Amino acid sequence: MLVQDNDSQFSQTGLKKTSLIRADKIATVSKLVFQRKLGVLSTDLLVEVQKALKIALNLV
Repeated sequence: MLVQDNDSQFSQTGLKKTSLIRADKIATVSKLVFQRKLGVLSTDLLVEVQKALKIALNLV
C-alpha cells in the first residue's frame, strides 16, 4: 500500500516522503532496531492496512 505525499491525509502521518507499507512482507523485528517513531496513520489508512494484512494472512 502506497502512502503518497500528495494524499489529503499525508500531512497527518508525520512521514517525510511517500512511503510503502508492505503487508505481504511480514517479519519479526526487535524493538531495538527502531530509533524513533516513523509516523502515525489516520483511521482511514489504518483500516486499509488492516484489510491488506487480512488478505496477506489469508484471513478473508
